[in-house]
Amino acid sequence: KKVQLPFNFHLERDVSLDFISLVFFEWTLCWLVRVYPLMPYPAFYCDGFFCGIGRSQQAISTLLALCVALPNLPFCYLLLSMHQKLLINSRSRARLSQR
Repeated sequence: KKVQLPFNFHLERDVSLDFISLVFFEWTLCWLVRVYPLMPYPAFYCDGFFCGIGRSQQAISTLLALCVALPNLPFCYLLLSMHQKLLINSRSRARLSQR
């Protein structure tokens, strides 16, 4: 008998989504916006493709914030999904509700 999970849990899809977001993170920081801190000053030097075409500092900062924050969402979803799958047949209080 197949165990029915209380939500649509697809490990391959969730891991793939997490992998894609991490590839976006690496691609952005290693090629698109290559940022080097200039120590001891509170400044950065940008050497990537996005910096070379003359984009504004706000656009570069927005892209950096997106590439740092975006991988957290799929990872947290994957973590909670794996937690629920681990506790599917238990009566533990650590199990999340089905809502």
